[in-house]
Amino acid sequence: MDSIISDKSNVDSDLYIPPTDSFWEIGKYSRVVKRCDDGNKLTTDLISMIGERAELEKSFSKMLKSWSKKWSEYVAKSSEFGSMTSAWKAIMAEADATAEVHQNVHDDLQNDVIPSVKSWQKGKYVKSMMHVKSTKEFDEEFKRAQKPWAKLYGKVDKYKREYHVATKSLKTAETQENNSKLDSSVPQDQRAKITERVDRCRKEKEAARTKYAEALQDLNRANPKYMDDMNDVFIRCQTFERDRLVKFQEFLANTEKCLDISHRLKAPIVQQFSQTIENCDPDKDLSWWSDTYGATMKMNWPVFEEPTNLDHCHHQPQSQHNYFSYSGDLSLGYDICYRRPLAQIVSQTNAAVLVVDSYATIRRSMRRTAAVVTRIRRDLAKREEYSESHRTLSRRGKGDIERENSVIVTAIRSNNNGPPNFASSSDNRLLNHILINGKIRHTLPYQTDDVIIRRASTVFIEVRNIQSTVVIHFDPLTSRIYIKLHPSFFNQVRGLCGTFNYVTKDDFLTPNNVIETNLVTFANAYLASSCSIPDQQIDTCFNFPANEHSARTECTNLLKHSIFSSCSPLIIDPTFFITSCIRDLCEDQSTIHRDQVKCSAITALAHACALKGIIIDWMSNKTLASTCQIINYGQCGLTSRADYSECVSECQSFCTDIDLVPSSCVNQCLPGCTCGVGQFYDEHSHVCRLQQECSCYESQSEQYIHPSHSFLVQTPIVSNCSCSNGSLQCTSFDHNQCSSTQIYSLNTTFCPRTCTNYLSHYDCGLYGPGCTCPSGKILLDSTSHQQKCISIEECPCQYNRQIYIENETIIQNDHGCQNCTCKKGGLWSCKKFSCTKTCTIFGHSHYQTFDGLYYKFPGLCQYILVKDINNLFRILTQNIQCGINGQVCSKNIIIEYNGVTIDLIRERPILFNDIELSNYQNQPIQFGRIYIYQLGIYTIIKTDDFIVKWDGQTYVDITIQSNTEMSGLCGNNNDNFDDDFKSSNGASQINVFDMAQSWQTSVQCTSEKNQSLNNDPCGDSLAHAQRRIWAQHKCDLIKIKSSIFNNPFEICIEKMETHLIEKYYQACLYDACHADHGGDCESVCTVLSAFAAECQSIIKTPIIKWRTSDRCPMQCDSGKVYMPCGPV
Repeated sequence: MDSIISDKSNVDSDLYIPPTDSFWEIGKYSRVVKRCDDGNKLTTDLISMIGERAELEKSFSKMLKSWSKKWSEYVAKSSEFGSMTSAWKAIMAEADATAEVHQNVHDDLQNDVIPSVKSWQKGKYVKSMMHVKSTKEFDEEFKRAQKPWAKLYGKVDKYKREYHVATKSLKTAETQENNSKLDSSVPQDQRAKITERVDRCRKEKEAARTKYAEALQDLNRANPKYMDDMNDVFIRCQTFERDRLVKFQEFLANTEKCLDISHRLKAPIVQQFSQTIENCDPDKDLSWWSDTYGATMKMNWPVFEEPTNLDHCHHQPQSQHNYFSYSGDLSLGYDICYRRPLAQIVSQTNAAVLVVDSYATIRRSMRRTAAVVTRIRRDLAKREEYSESHRTLSRRGKGDIERENSVIVTAIRSNNNGPPNFASSSDNRLLNHILINGKIRHTLPYQTDDVIIRRASTVFIEVRNIQSTVVIHFDPLTSRIYIKLHPSFFNQVRGLCGTFNYVTKDDFLTPNNVIETNLVTFANAYLASSCSIPDQQIDTCFNFPANEHSARTECTNLLKHSIFSSCSPLIIDPTFFITSCIRDLCEDQSTIHRDQVKCSAITALAHACALKGIIIDWMSNKTLASTCQIINYGQCGLTSRADYSECVSECQSFCTDIDLVPSSCVNQCLPGCTCGVGQFYDEHSHVCRLQQECSCYESQSEQYIHPSHSFLVQTPIVSNCSCSNGSLQCTSFDHNQCSSTQIYSLNTTFCPRTCTNYLSHYDCGLYGPGCTCPSGKILLDSTSHQQKCISIEECPCQYNRQIYIENETIIQNDHGCQNCTCKKGGLWSCKKFSCTKTCTIFGHSHYQTFDGLYYKFPGLCQYILVKDINNLFRILTQNIQCGINGQVCSKNIIIEYNGVTIDLIRERPILFNDIELSNYQNQPIQFGRIYIYQLGIYTIIKTDDFIVKWDGQTYVDITIQSNTEMSGLCGNNNDNFDDDFKSSNGASQINVFDMAQSWQTSVQCTSEKNQSLNNDPCGDSLAHAQRRIWAQHKCDLIKIKSSIFNNPFEICIEKMETHLIEKYYQACLYDACHADHGGDCESVCTVLSAFAAECQSIIKTPIIKWRTSDRCPMQCDSGKVYMPCGPV
């Protein structure tokens, strides 16, 4: 680097030789003025250079396409077959993709970069006759600035010459006088004349000197103004030229971005190319050829046949062929937990459930046992019509479910640290077992007419119905659960995973038909059995603050490891995984628990990447692999001849799959141990074997049968079975104290029906002596000490932890704008109505869309915040930085509406079509349909279509009608925040930067892509980390209920959801840590103000006075007092 700098300095010294004359001399400013013409020429040359490169890209693209077409035609006509044909085609597919990339480079250069340069040049260098207009203007300005000084300079120069002439004349006269005095021959009268001349010259010299000095004094007095006037013009010239240099830097940077094809070559293209080559299987291709055209084809060999019924046409036997049907990735046709590949990440002590249509998390202590209970009903497999009055995953019939019509599967992993082996337990404890209908199952697979339970890989257990419309994968080691549903379940399910209808707003829909706002209440509405339930979410890091630092460090280092760089953060955002890991680690810092939690997070992130087509070989990293060693995750064994992979086919990976997996099995990526081509993993011996070496599994006796061994199976029919090629071949033949409302019962279910769960209740299969309700009655509340049995019609309604009786109503503005009335049976009847929606921006970089999606984006360009679909109006925003750390201290807002432009700029009057407004602080000003006025600390712009509220600094919110379709950084306002990351061309984006940059108003402006990716709000620099303690002290007001000091937000903390509080707390930390000294309090106050507004909207009453003389004080005008919620 030093040598590069040294070389650069040498080049600069050669290029820039300082002139000998000065800029301040008369007319020497011409060099400065000439830069305008030079800049115009340089811009033209830049356009030519970029255009030539664009044509090179286009030419290369054409060459690749021509080559691909030629060889594609060859392959189509060639004799190649099988998987090798796919390999040939993959080469051409890669060429086509690469050609498309280079064509896109050409298009971007030709259509985006070059037009932007030309457009800028056209506006920058306006022509006037033979020169650029700015050249003439700057020249005239310099002339005007120099003219007064030049006039004085002319006088100085004139008087200087006169003074110099007078001085020389005096010198000559004095010399002559001295010579005459030495020469006695000079007459006296002539000497007198010489002396007179000397006196005259001396007077002339003094007079000239006085004029010269006075002129010079006048010039010196004029110098400051001259320099100011000239410098003013020079600064404008410098600004003019600096704009060119900055723009050239941007143009070249945009050119570099276009030429950088690393981000254009999509990983799936390259991986598909590689995977296709690796999937070439000569043995399989030859086997197919032999079966189709060769010696292994079936043949109806001639046999001696007696004549059959001669009165009918002879029935020609049909040839029988076995076809293997292969389909693509399951995620293409199935929704994973209704919306996302990752449905749950569960540690052994805490479950973090990702509600699919939203980002809310539910945390519930599971201590050290993770369990999955699954019910697949027979009528679910038949997909009968969904009943509107029953809200469980499967359709429920009237009354209790008969045991034989359902299969209840419970997978239990205890504190044992080994992999689940489904072996029996000698002390009757449930250690690594599967219970099916309450009975321990020691081995897999298990199959009925409706359900298959099997190992999908060495990691995952699979439960699915025969039609594979419901598929559940469960990892007992890391407690991960993935649920996949067929699209036929669209809008037909409810529960913790949401509603599967692509509307995020109703994911918290409870069985009694109301959308909950309280996360715990929502979860408890689907409570399946009695247990101790908290009344609010528990943040473990607040209970164990000493653990937070180490937990944050460990989780961040692991999940932001460079090995994930091809996937995270641009493809998969690791924030959710990191946050879940941190909270789980905070609870328990024991070595075993820490490694279990970290392994769960690592494997979940790796699998999420795999579902996106990016395979991470994280097991090759010793640090990551050692984290999972303590629970034996991914340990394939030294003698198994198997290797761990994140992408193992779930189709026919095990010997037991040979009999079990249908030909329609979808080849989905799952993590686990993989064998070589043509081999299967034998669970009996735990090694990879060829098919003919596979043992067989007999489900009735739960035994493995060695190859070629025979045995008898006793059922109503006796079967003689043998194990051949991993498949059982059988030949069968005929061988003929309680409350006043309860009653005591010896056969009481441990999972009673209650008012809370009766719509989603299922029979867990566990019975014993105890108290139960009489027939026709259910429990009012299973958690109450005074358990009371009532009829279903008597059940009250519940919402947000409150009880409502029949005919009471609630209004839900934040969840679909509906009015709900409590009906009999605890059911809500809701009607939608028109209401308003608000998008909020506050602080350094915090956005909350109309649909409620919160994200952070610290871009510094100008962006379209809101634009309605009819182009009636649009609202622009731009962050304005100040301070040494680039702190955002204000936001410029531009409103374009019906041909009017309104500018909101900090510490300046409102500009209405560039005209400054006044007096709107005292009374509203109306311009047609536009009202402008001051409301407390807020400036309000109100129209028939929107309302903008701005605090004059960094808080802005925009309110619209709920039925208005929108676009921009505020989302599209369709009650589904899952699609709020849409670019300006309508395409969905994964990364917030890609989404936001598409809404820039200028393609030349750039923002760094890594500003908001740090999960730690104070961890992206040492300076920010040093402010953490101060920031936490200031921001604790948002989340700490303290008996030491009076927290005005205590009522908010009690009623608001933990994830909402955490959002504002993290925003407060971020802004506080990124602020400079002097602007830090203002940053905190902006977030606190936003939090107060959110709180007020939830509790529906004005909050107490939260501003004090020490905390975010507000200086009111004389005669006025501060109120947190004053009259309009």
